[in-house]
Amino acid sequence: MNTIKKLILACIVAFVSVSLHAETNNNSGKRIVKWVDSQGVTHYGDKLPAQEAGRDNTVLNNQGITVKKIDVTAIAKNAELEKKSIELSRKDNAIIASYSSLEEIDLARDRNLKLEEFELLSLFQRQINDRKNLQQKNVLSAGFIQRNKEVPPKIIQEIVDLQTNINKTEALIAARKKNMVNIYVRFNQDKLRYAELRPRNQTLKDINFKRKQLTELVAWKNEAIERLNALQRHAIVLKRSGDKADEGIGLRIQKVTEEIARADEQIALTMASIKNAQDSFSKQKTSESAPN
Repeated sequence: MNTIKKLILACIVAFVSVSLHAETNNNSGKRIVKWVDSQGVTHYGDKLPAQEAGRDNTVLNNQGITVKKIDVTAIAKNAELEKKSIELSRKDNAIIASYSSLEEIDLARDRNLKLEEFELLSLFQRQINDRKNLQQKNVLSAGFIQRNKEVPPKIIQEIVDLQTNINKTEALIAARKKNMVNIYVRFNQDKLRYAELRPRNQTLKDINFKRKQLTELVAWKNEAIERLNALQRHAIVLKRSGDKADEGIGLRIQKVTEEIARADEQIALTMASIKNAQDSFSKQKTSESAPN
């Protein structure tokens, strides 16, 4: 009998121990959610109520220690920043894929503006025609009134329709003008961004363009020198022959001499510009190759 009692007592002790252990585990894993409502009142609960979804909250353990903070505002802000970053990257890729130089962006802008200008001219012409017709209809209507006659309904309706068309055309003209401004702004923004994304490429293109200009300037100077030599030889021949020199040859020599001086000035400026661009390119290359 004592053995049975001891067995029962052992079972009871084991059951209580298991229950206490389970309760301890449950308490140790318990989490409390803390939040502040729109009225500034602090609340505690085992979870955030559905009506409070989207509100900042703090998760506490059973000892009241903060284990997690959920800043919904920061999460939303970070998500928005990530979205903008992705959108900017998409636009950057589109710009790089669409253009190979700043000049191409200018050409694309001008093409789009030309289309808008063509449509704008068409609208202006339509407006002029409608106003001319409206003036004629008003004169016709005034003639009936002067003769104390009723204006025909057809003429009245035509006047109303013409005025309506004029108003619509004015709205379309305003929209086209606004669109042209938007086109100009959009392409110029693309141009600035392209320059940021491709500074080295653009510097190289500028250098090559300026070198081409330098070649043309040198050719211009050489051609002017040949003309000057020809004029001077002609003047010497006239002087040696005893013939009366061409009265205008001295002025032509002076003008060609001034032309050569201008060419020298432009050559010097272009060479300085090329040097500055080359220095800039070297700095960009060094900066890009330097370890971060």
